[in-house]
Amino acid sequence: MLPIAAAAYSENPLACVKKVLPNVRIVNTYSVKCSTETETFIGITSSWIAYFLDQIHIIDYNSGPIFSSNCHAYIGIDDVEKVITMGFRGTIGIFQLLEQLLQYHRGLKPFFNHGKIYEYFYNAFHLLWNGGMEKGVREVLGPETQDYELWITGLSLGGALATVTSSYIAHLDLFPPSRIKLITFGQPRVSDYDHSAWRESIFPYSFRVINGRDPIPHLPPKIGPFALFHDGTEIWYPAEMWKLSNYKMCAEADGDYCSNSVLLYNIMDHIFYFEIDVGEWGKLECK
Repeated sequence: MLPIAAAAYSENPLACVKKVLPNVRIVNTYSVKCSTETETFIGITSSWIAYFLDQIHIIDYNSGPIFSSNCHAYIGIDDVEKVITMGFRGTIGIFQLLEQLLQYHRGLKPFFNHGKIYEYFYNAFHLLWNGGMEKGVREVLGPETQDYELWITGLSLGGALATVTSSYIAHLDLFPPSRIKLITFGQPRVSDYDHSAWRESIFPYSFRVINGRDPIPHLPPKIGPFALFHDGTEIWYPAEMWKLSNYKMCAEADGDYCSNSVLLYNIMDHIFYFEIDVGEWGKLECK
């Protein structure tokens, strides 16, 4: 599944996806600006000051995103293997990562009657969805693909968007969750406990792969005013990460074992999965 995730970093995702599905064709790609700009460091500082003033009820504050960044996805289909693929690009650069973290104070958005989703991921998904992806999804998830599987994946932010997308597809009855395979890499926490519990009840095939001391799966925190929780089965590689390396399949979705037992993190474990710089590999069409 890693080449399918890496494909989202490429302007030509076909080459990467063909490493897994040789007969695949790309239906379309989607790229949107998933934030607005606050131009200066003063703007960032002012955003946080305004947030604290709002907390003590001096002002009513609802900030915009802090940096300018893009979100990207693609849809592919293999009519031989009967597989539909959806891949989502992960975080690009420190500024987009900071944007996601600094918007923690914005809180959560309701997901119908199934809990809440972290606002940055909620907004980013809707910008992609309304930016053309909904049309593409509805075109491929029709009666003619009723016996296909749907594979959804992404690294980092891409994993979060993959998770939110699977939630919407299931809730809107566009495709049965029993035929959705969700595998993400280095995915941050996406939603509150209620939404995670709902997902646990309907998605039988949902895995989160974590490399060693990758810090991103532990953000945003599962304590505090907007506590977030993972769902799905965690596959944790505690030491080296090769194809034949030992890994742990964790019984609890977000328990205090497995990767949550790590105290010291290493951001390089987020960039490299299976000893590959996934973003750069994708840009080079997985060559």
